[in-house]
Amino acid sequence: MRFPFITLSVFSWLCLTVAGGSLSKPGCPEKCGNVTIPYPFGVGSKCSAKCVIDSSECKESAYTIICQNSSTPFLSIIKMEVVKISLYGTLIVKLPVSPMNCSGTQTTVPVPISLDGSPFTISTHYNSFIVLGCKSSVWLRSEMMETVGGCTAICDGNSTDTSCSGVNCCQTTIPERPQELQYTYRSIEASNKSGFCGYAFPADKKWIQSAYTMHSGLNQDPLNPYDVGFGFAQLVIDWEHIGSEDFHDNTICKVLPSYRSDEYYDDYYMPRYDPTGNNYVSSTRYCSCRDGFEGNPYLGREGCVDVNECSNSTFNICGSDGTCINTNGGYICRKRSAVKIVIICVGSAAGGLVLLLGSFFCHQNY
Repeated sequence: MRFPFITLSVFSWLCLTVAGGSLSKPGCPEKCGNVTIPYPFGVGSKCSAKCVIDSSECKESAYTIICQNSSTPFLSIIKMEVVKISLYGTLIVKLPVSPMNCSGTQTTVPVPISLDGSPFTISTHYNSFIVLGCKSSVWLRSEMMETVGGCTAICDGNSTDTSCSGVNCCQTTIPERPQELQYTYRSIEASNKSGFCGYAFPADKKWIQSAYTMHSGLNQDPLNPYDVGFGFAQLVIDWEHIGSEDFHDNTICKVLPSYRSDEYYDDYYMPRYDPTGNNYVSSTRYCSCRDGFEGNPYLGREGCVDVNECSNSTFNICGSDGTCINTNGGYICRKRSAVKIVIICVGSAAGGLVLLLGSFFCHQNY
């Protein structure tokens, strides 16, 4: 008799951790300090991937990480400290921040980051352009010096709101996939004794909430905030590394619909969000292992390995009445046969009856 089978694959919602080998290039360090450095990024040029844009090699190895003092990673191409790199196509860096000098005339200032000639863009989805304080009007400029946004916060000295929603702090949307930004500001009131009129910078929308608690000077005078220790803001950057290398069949690459072009319509799919909720996901395009596989898709054939769903009961739905059999990219549940169970039960009952009768006759003979 053949026993029934149930074949299952791993669903995208199943939260699986990467339990395989190193995420870095073989023979290369996987971490710098507490920050994991997954390929295509790498510590030093020999451990990082070549950067290719529009079939041309980048002017510099964009994925090279400098591990300063063996503990602090810096992205070489922009000389900024890296907080986190995600295989979902994002990284977080520390952007230098400085206060605005008070000026009654319009002053244009470049944001101190240039991603030109690299596969990186400032994330539109996760960042906003933040204006701390209500003493200046700020206009955000594109790379072509076009006005693409701006805001002026309302002053309220009694407010304790730290949500940056228009009172003592405001924010405006960043244009799609910029590699450079500039802003123009004009002070509308005289400064306090610090000589500064607040701050203006792009930053992670979630991170700005914690900035108020990290730097007390930002809420001591919310109308005109200044903190000597406030020198950096966390900025989310989208990165991509697609088309420069051959990927294995276990890899799938995704592109946001708004980022599609005719050359990609067959090969790329809607991005999926990180099921663990621990990572930001690229607003442009990125690659990942197919369902049922885990690892680093950018390492080629050896990057995505099969997940053994049978090693942990939480990874499969076979239950106690089934046997889990791992397959390449999925698993099979072999259910126990109902007929076999009935036979076992009947056989057990008959055996018990024979023993009972035998005991009875033995008792009568003695």
